[in-house]
Amino acid sequence: MNLPDSDEFWRLLLGRKYDNMSSSDRTDENLLNEIYRRDGDIVDSVYGSKQGLISEIQSEDSDPEKVLSTVWAESKWQQKSPGDRFEFDNPDDVEEELERISDSNFVVDRLHQNLIVIWTQKQVSRPREADQTVRSYLDDDWSPLFGRRVEPTLIEIRGQRRRRNQLGSEFAEEGSAQKVLKERADESVLDDLSTIFGEQLESLDLVEVQFRQSKLPNGSQLTIRNLSGVQADLQDESINPSVVSPQIASKIAYLKFRDQRTDNIAKINVERLNRGFSFEIQANYINDEETEDIKEVIESKFNISFEKVYPYHLQYQTDFILHQILSGSIEAYDTYYEELEDRDKDLIDPYIEYQEDNQFVCWGCRTEYDEEPDVCEGCGSESFESKDALSIDEEQIFEDVRDRFSDLDSTIVSDERDVKLQGVHTEETEVGTSRYIRTLFRRTQDSGKGGLEATQDYRYEYFLHPLSGRKPQRIGQYLLNTVFVTYGTAFEQELENFGTINLIDLLRTDELGILLIEAVEKSHRGAQDRYRTRAKKAAKNLRQLQSKVDTGAIEDYGSDDGPEDDFLDEYSAKKFEKDVFHLLKSIFNFTERWGREGKKETDGCLIIPDDNRGYWVGGYDPKLTMDIRGYNLRSTEKDKVAYYLLEESNREYISDVLKRGDPIDAHIFISDIFREGQFEPTVERVRDWFSLVEGDDSDLEVPIIFLRVNHLLDLFDIFESNYTFLREYPGVMETFREEVISELSADGGYIEFDEESCNRIRKKLIQELDTRDKDRQIQDYAE
Repeated sequence: MNLPDSDEFWRLLLGRKYDNMSSSDRTDENLLNEIYRRDGDIVDSVYGSKQGLISEIQSEDSDPEKVLSTVWAESKWQQKSPGDRFEFDNPDDVEEELERISDSNFVVDRLHQNLIVIWTQKQVSRPREADQTVRSYLDDDWSPLFGRRVEPTLIEIRGQRRRRNQLGSEFAEEGSAQKVLKERADESVLDDLSTIFGEQLESLDLVEVQFRQSKLPNGSQLTIRNLSGVQADLQDESINPSVVSPQIASKIAYLKFRDQRTDNIAKINVERLNRGFSFEIQANYINDEETEDIKEVIESKFNISFEKVYPYHLQYQTDFILHQILSGSIEAYDTYYEELEDRDKDLIDPYIEYQEDNQFVCWGCRTEYDEEPDVCEGCGSESFESKDALSIDEEQIFEDVRDRFSDLDSTIVSDERDVKLQGVHTEETEVGTSRYIRTLFRRTQDSGKGGLEATQDYRYEYFLHPLSGRKPQRIGQYLLNTVFVTYGTAFEQELENFGTINLIDLLRTDELGILLIEAVEKSHRGAQDRYRTRAKKAAKNLRQLQSKVDTGAIEDYGSDDGPEDDFLDEYSAKKFEKDVFHLLKSIFNFTERWGREGKKETDGCLIIPDDNRGYWVGGYDPKLTMDIRGYNLRSTEKDKVAYYLLEESNREYISDVLKRGDPIDAHIFISDIFREGQFEPTVERVRDWFSLVEGDDSDLEVPIIFLRVNHLLDLFDIFESNYTFLREYPGVMETFREEVISELSADGGYIEFDEESCNRIRKKLIQELDTRDKDRQIQDYAE
């Protein structure tokens, strides 16, 4: 049959199957059988049958490679979703343009059935070994785009978007191809789109819908999926209408429909652009005819168009527009600013500065012009925007947010949550290189109501931070209690586990205190998840470290001819400090991480609420060692402890809020291995240095605590195994904290927090739980 004998050709068509065939199996018959097994439906639709394909290959004027490539390209074409369309002035221009791009970085294969394969080139770096040295070399990487001449002057291109953009830019250079752009709609589509909640389709089932944001307390993304159809679920009376209702149609991310005839799934994505949103169909492995049928049904039933862009200001999404402008988007400003009402302009005008430019940019392909033309030479668009500049005054936003919070009443009450914030005080502060608004308050709440862990009266420190882009790194590193005031691109971010206040809401509201309470409640609930996630990873690392101690692997690792150990090689003192902090933060949420670069301060501060006298406060220092003899506490480190005890007690937050002028309660050393015989000398050295600084009559009345990693893990396991009861019942948490404080307390000297300490805590907690009818109380709480 004179089939192509190129291995590369058959690998393209058959992939690994060809490589797995032996040389004797690579006969013409076997190769054609594999083609038909894979793409028999394509062969039948194009050539009528397998025999029709063979007859075409064997015909006198046939090019077997072109025939088989057509089958392959047709299969790929149907696997791809609809792509970009380009229109030409006359049919001859199509051929001329394909010839032209063949002379640049493209290779064009013209096939049967009006199919075109356009190979795009990109240089990629790949490592090669030469002379026992691995070096990187640039190779030419070719990827196909699949085109079809839909009409004599119209071609459609499918494939990777990045590659399509590369081809579109090439077309735009010559100007003979005009990209077919979606027209701008002049109507709202939300009312029609909301009918998906009730409209039944005769040929399609809505099997999945995702909302990028919901009305749930944390604004979580919500996906509803049911292969039998979700309309009945969307309309069910048991669904809270404030969570799922037609009013959140504007938050739809995508819809999935199942064709009742073929069971094929088509996905309708809502693509959000600066100038509006559009609907894009993703119909992989669905032929063109079926795809068009699905589009026609959806367009007719929901009164939407796949060929339009829907501007936001016509969809009642003013807040989204305002935040797009506050992100510095000149497109959003040019498109929508004049459409805004005066009251909305007044909100953002203090923060934006618009500067005009004499250049113009094509609305479609972004080609720049010194004068505004009638038609874009690149894509044929007749829409242009001036190349202006839009700057955002972030300093003014910070100052206005700070001033708004400074005007809060000292007492804020939420009747809905039965929560009260008292002694509210705000001030500007710096954390790292970022400016924050520091807020102090006491929070009280009646038992069993609201969202926080317990009902006691606690004092909190929160950081308020206007956020326009990515979260500051320090927020995650130090697990700070944070509320973000979001604007710009941050408005659309999924800031899971953080409390947020929308800047536009802040500027409009007369009840900022209520917004603060809502954000604090959300932040606290989310913080529990943040702490536990970090703590579980930390516990895994610390258990691995402890296993190295228990098995003697550290001793072997430290010897001159000891084996390599990947974990110990990578596990640094910094990682140890973070892991210890994450475990303590999970158990005792008020714990803070200190140890800033260039600052003479302890690595962290353990804070435990004590209902009898306020707060137990102790500085802590993690000390990692790979020395089997234990960590060597040098004299300089012992001297620092006395300094820490004095400085920590004088810190503003500790002195004014937590301890009310009293000294802190202890200093804690935490290590994987302590050196024997160092506990008493350490205390003596600290006591001598303390007396030297404070005077001969001063005596150190707080203990130095030594806590091994294995006992810290024991304490964490006690907490985790009783997590539900500790979080749900204030009395259980109070007992746990009281017993931990008891084990950490003494009048001077030192404390070795050990296995017996953990056993006493565990025993006390079991006694407390045994006095409760757990099942009954959980049932009462759920009600």
